[in-house]
Amino acid sequence: MTRTGPQGRTQPPQTDPIRALLASPPDLPVVEVLPELRDRLSPSASASDDAGAGACLVLSAPPGTGKTTLVPPL
Repeated sequence: MTRTGPQGRTQPPQTDPIRALLASPPDLPVVEVLPELRDRLSPSASASDDAGAGACLVLSAPPGTGKTTLVPPL
């Protein structure tokens, strides 16, 4: 899909920045645990949780490891 901008110029479609970030994440330490976090937070994981508490976890890591940048979009 192409959009028309000011003065009739065409603009390429904008990519979703969150999707782009997760598709090609920066080299941050938290990247290696993203698949496990995604699995543990998925609805199917909470449904099979013995405690029945839902998908909840605490991620603890030093500053600058990517927690704030990469984990919230999951």
